[in-house]
Amino acid sequence: MVEGGDATLFLSDIKTEVDAIDDFPDKADEAIVRPILRTDAVVSVAVTGDVSVTDLKTYCDDLKDRMLRLPDIALVEVTGFAQRQIRIEVPATTLMRYGISADELARVVGRQSLDLPIGTIESAEREISLRFTDERRSPEEFKDLVVVGGASGGEIRLGDIARITDLFEPAEVKTLFNGRRAGILEIEKTKGQDVLRVYEAVRRFVENERRTAPRGITLELTRNVS
Repeated sequence: MVEGGDATLFLSDIKTEVDAIDDFPDKADEAIVRPILRTDAVVSVAVTGDVSVTDLKTYCDDLKDRMLRLPDIALVEVTGFAQRQIRIEVPATTLMRYGISADELARVVGRQSLDLPIGTIESAEREISLRFTDERRSPEEFKDLVVVGGASGGEIRLGDIARITDLFEPAEVKTLFNGRRAGILEIEKTKGQDVLRVYEAVRRFVENERRTAPRGITLELTRNVS
């Protein structure tokens, strides 16, 4: 915890240290270091539709990613779902054929799919959140992971040897909105943001999204600005 002092300089020092790390996975995205200020809830968006839970969660994650590209929206969390798990099943005979153990396969996959909090640093004025992200979210994204590489350049990818599925556990954890299965996007503002400006950015985003959303998908603002 930083007590007083120049938080901006401290952030710069942290970024320098993170940039000096040279053993991240080859295909990893660039590590991002940025200050996260104190937050307040602004509005929620309920997303419902006659689709599978997996497809609904994927759509909510896509909405979150696109919201965060807008300059007036800084913080979005997806809620309403149980813990999502990617299940990877490989026959023992296949592992033996390629000379790799289950533990070794788990380590290879883990190194190539990361979403790790590096830490949180607090000062009197702000909170700095550090996170390294190179996470795969769907079976399709896991299929292209290289698990065995030969000296001649040949590669075996996870999709070549494994059955990959996703599921949510426990299944009974769910959120309903107007009686329908829903995912909730919780939008918050940082201390320096204007609540009405953030709300208006979300409202415009939802209005535009309704025009292009997949058939049967609905988006509703669920909390007014107080």
